[in-house]
Amino acid sequence: MRTFASTGGGSPGEAGGETLTFELEDVLVETTSAEGYACAEEGGWLVGLDTTLTEAL
Repeated sequence: MRTFASTGGGSPGEAGGETLTFELEDVLVETTSAEGYACAEEGGWLVGLDTTLTEAL
């Protein structure tokens, strides 16, 4: 994805035998946290934190 963004899009792909070109404004990437994790993203970086409480905590 970083490469796609750095080139401004224009990456070709294929679906159903047809070649498609996706531009940067055509793509939306969203993240959601998996159960038991908190996540944050900024500047192309994604960080996940395990939120499980244990006896040691």
